Amino acid sequence: MEVEDVKVTTTVGEVEIEKKGKGSAMLSPTFWRTVRSLKNVNRLNLLKSVYDHGGNMGVVDIAKENRVSEPVASDYLRKMNARGIISVKRNATFVYYGTLPDRSLPRAISLQDGFREYFSRELPKGWQRELCAIMNGFSHYNRLNILRLLCVAGECGRVELVKAAGICEKNFQQHLEKLKAAGLVARSCLGRSRYVFSIKPQSNPIARILFEAATNDLELSSRSWIAAEMVKGKNINEEMSRFISK
Repeated sequence: MEVEDVKVTTTVGEVEIEKKGKGSAMLSPTFWRTVRSLKNVNRLNLLKSVYDHGGNMGVVDIAKENRVSEPVASDYLRKMNARGIISVKRNATFVYYGTLPDRSLPRAISLQDGFREYFSRELPKGWQRELCAIMNGFSHYNRLNILRLLCVAGECGRVELVKAAGICEKNFQQHLEKLKAAGLVARSCLGRSRYVFSIKPQSNPIARILFEAATNDLELSSRSWIAAEMVKGKNINEEMSRFISK
């Protein structure tokens, strides 16, 4: 099914956005690009330092604590600030990063809340790799599309999912492997050579918030979204609420 020049007007926070075609949206920064900016072990370590010290540590000290060069730390922190993940405060020649929310980026605020909860815990060994895998699962619009389709369908076979996603088999397999590596998608056997895919419930607060944000993301294919709505006729937000509450 081909759907071209589909126009949808929706509201995120107080920002009204018009979408046309296959998912372009006049909203910056986009959700999946924001997540992609965090898909790095060093950036996650720097982010944890910012949350641990509550905005009272400058770039030089953050770099020393994480054993990275000052230029690298400064570049990473600036990029996270541009995405609304952290805030910045200047005092003469000194620059301090904190966690004050950016009200113009409501989804970044919810992500900040998730990081605040996550970093308040006793983190397991290798937490950076786990978070990187989760971020990788949400860092491409085709992966978000697959997740959203599964939320609508509940369970879906491979052939049906590839067709609804509107991408080739090879690309679908690559995206599916990253979703499985992130622990976001499960595969179940329904008999001989018959498998279905579904969403895995999450205990990680970051994953839960990313799932919730993905339900309203505007960078998804109109063709796949409309196809799923026509086939299933379900309310995606109700489906996601049921999933998150598990």
